[in-house]
Amino acid sequence: MGKPKVVHSKSLDGRTLYLPYAGDTVYMLAAAARSCGIDAQVLPMQDATDLEIARKHTNGQECFPAICTTGNFLKKLLDPGIDPKKVSFFMPNHNGPCRFGDYNKLHRIIFDKLGYDDVHLMTPSNDDAYADLAGKDSKTFRKNAWSGIVGLDILRRLLQERRPYELVKGKSDKTYLKYREELSEAVANGGKEVGAVL
Repeated sequence: MGKPKVVHSKSLDGRTLYLPYAGDTVYMLAAAARSCGIDAQVLPMQDATDLEIARKHTNGQECFPAICTTGNFLKKLLDPGIDPKKVSFFMPNHNGPCRFGDYNKLHRIIFDKLGYDDVHLMTPSNDDAYADLAGKDSKTFRKNAWSGIVGLDILRRLLQERRPYELVKGKSDKTYLKYREELSEAVANGGKEVGAVL
C-alpha cells in the first residue's frame, strides 16, 4: 500500500486537528501543536457510545485501541454541524512489531467507505519524533511537547503523592485538573511559563 501521505501543517489551514484521548499526555501534544499555529483539540475519553459506533464498522479482530479511536473519530464526524473538509485526525504512522502503525490505514478505509473522503488523517512518523506534524516549526513543536510532558509528569507525581492524604475527597484531582489546564495553556503560549505553573 506504500507509505501513507503526511498532511503537513500547511494543509491544515482552516482545519481543526483532533487528537484521540490516550492519557493526559495528549493534552500536551495538542498544546504544543497550538504553539505552532495549529488549531488542535483533544477528543473526549472514549465511552460506550464510541465503542458502539466503532463495532458497526470493525470486525472485532482489531486491537482494542484501534476500535476506540475509530469510534472516537466517527462520533466526532457525526456531530451536528461538523464539516469533514475542516477536520483532520491525528493518527501517527509507527514502525515496530505493534499494529499501531496500521490504525490510520484502517481509519482511511472506513472514512472512504462512509463517504468522508474530505477528512484528513495527520500521520506523522515516530522515525523523526512526529516532526512532520508541524512542518517548518517541528523543533518548536518537539521542544514545547517535551516541556509539557515533563511538566505533566511532575504534576502527576505531585497528585499521586498527595491524594492519599487529602482532607477533602476529590480535592487533589480538582487541583490537578486545574493545573493541567494551566500547564496546557503555558505550552500553547510557547512554554516559557511552564516553570511558573509548576
